[in-house]
Amino acid sequence: FSRRLRGKVTEKLDEREASALQMVLSHGEHMLLLVDDLLELSQIDQKELILRQTPVNVQEMLTRVVGDLASLAEHYNLQINVSVPEHLELACDGTRITQVLSNLMRHCVKYADCGPIRVQAYEGEGRCIYIEMGCPSVPLADREVIRMFDRYNHLHSRVDRDVGCSGLSLPLAAELVQLHGGELTVKVNNHNELQFQLRLPMI
Repeated sequence: FSRRLRGKVTEKLDEREASALQMVLSHGEHMLLLVDDLLELSQIDQKELILRQTPVNVQEMLTRVVGDLASLAEHYNLQINVSVPEHLELACDGTRITQVLSNLMRHCVKYADCGPIRVQAYEGEGRCIYIEMGCPSVPLADREVIRMFDRYNHLHSRVDRDVGCSGLSLPLAAELVQLHGGELTVKVNNHNELQFQLRLPMI
């Protein structure tokens, strides 16, 4: 309703009214994202979330994610650098892991102090594939980093950037990865770079 209203009456509103309508729309969209994430977490808790695992090329999957979020990164003057071999393949639910990667990249955009956002993938020990995303970050305390994957006490960002995800998107991402038999970790290194690492079993 808010979208339809904005499309029909925007030219008739003064600046204050237009700003208020945009705020209603933004909060509504954020609430929708939150409800969607809550429903997925509920499905995980009830063991009702079904994974449809198929062979997925990692390079192709990351190319789609970067393409979808390129304009968002450009809006904040951030460059995305990708280094992924062509041959890497996962046996995974491509839709869910794409969702995970999109959420990780959105959080890189949210917390990036400057660019570039670096993305790489490689084969590691134990026949696992590692996907890493990182960027020079705004200052984050260790206690804040630890809370990123906590669904009940997750980090509420001090950064005023709307990147199209809810506060539960990282806890959901971590649990989706666990369902695949993998692991998602996050840290800030000594150079104040935020680094996400996703580990998943190969085919």
